[in-house]
Amino acid sequence: MGKRITARGARYFSYPLTLAVLKILLSYGGRISESRLLEELHKVYRGDVEFAVSDLTKALITLEVRGLITTYQTGKERIIELLPQQRKRRMVVPGED
Repeated sequence: MGKRITARGARYFSYPLTLAVLKILLSYGGRISESRLLEELHKVYRGDVEFAVSDLTKALITLEVRGLITTYQTGKERIIELLPQQRKRRMVVPGED
């Protein structure tokens, strides 16, 4: 049984791709280029898992929607940056103003 399992087009990784991206971002001080990130991901998975750029794009979109990262284009290179922790927001209880 291989590490890559494909079911109806979905890919499952032995270590979640989004967590791997966050761990690499933290080790690089919160900012990394997409090409360098791909190199580091290949080291993390050591060839055990084959993933496409579309898998990385999906993981980056997920992290961006969750408010953890931002991405932007500089010339031909895409930069991925970890956002600073958001301030804790106070929950408003219904009936409380």
